[in-house]
Amino acid sequence: MIELLEKLRSGVLDKKEAQNLLEVIENDNNFPNREKHINRLKKILDRIERAEIRRAEREREWKRQAEEYKAITDNWLRLGATYKSNNVFTRWFYNDDEFFKWSKGEEIGSLLFRARESDKKLKRILKIDKKGAETNEMSKMRDRKC
Repeated sequence: MIELLEKLRSGVLDKKEAQNLLEVIENDNNFPNREKHINRLKKILDRIERAEIRRAEREREWKRQAEEYKAITDNWLRLGATYKSNNVFTRWFYNDDEFFKWSKGEEIGSLLFRARESDKKLKRILKIDKKGAETNEMSKMRDRKC
């Protein structure tokens, strides 16, 4: 009990310790400065709860972003892109031209933003390639008619 009160004074109680101490103090009507300690412990528990909610929200957002990035790169592979990876960088290529690169440890939010931009770039490249291929095909057809 004394250890928990010391932790309360120094502000280093974890959630479980704060809950245990609050329960003890709420059940002891003769506890010195009872209401002050109860209010302080409730504020600490409220702060911990808000932090847990924010952390869970961040983790859900990171997961959503990672899933979106995975969907983008899966599509790149379907479109014929390839990648090379070492311990530091991952580079994405289409027809041997690098169109995206990321480094180990990069924050998912910035990585996803850049991947979206690179996805647009790849789609422009594919349109150009497709138009070039269509023009080539039409040229071949004209040559056959002659």
